[in-house]
Amino acid sequence: MSFFTKIKEFLTPKPYVPADISEFMPKIELLAKPTVLFDDAAEPGFNRLGGAPNLPESVEWPEWEGKPLSFLGQFDLSTLPEDA
Repeated sequence: MSFFTKIKEFLTPKPYVPADISEFMPKIELLAKPTVLFDDAAEPGFNRLGGAPNLPESVEWPEWEGKPLSFLGQFDLSTLPEDA
């Protein structure tokens, strides 16, 4: 086989063949974790990611070394599914 034939063969796109992942499924299933899907609410509620927390005006936001802490999210655990 000539050098140019080898180059042409190397550069020719190969057809996509889906891989058989069945041998990896036991490992994938071990790594799978239950999840909770967060969806946009029709109206403002208690559960939220980001933004500002629902706090009474009498509650001060916590600080660390004079700087306000970041707000990540707040959850009313009674509204989550029992199997979550």
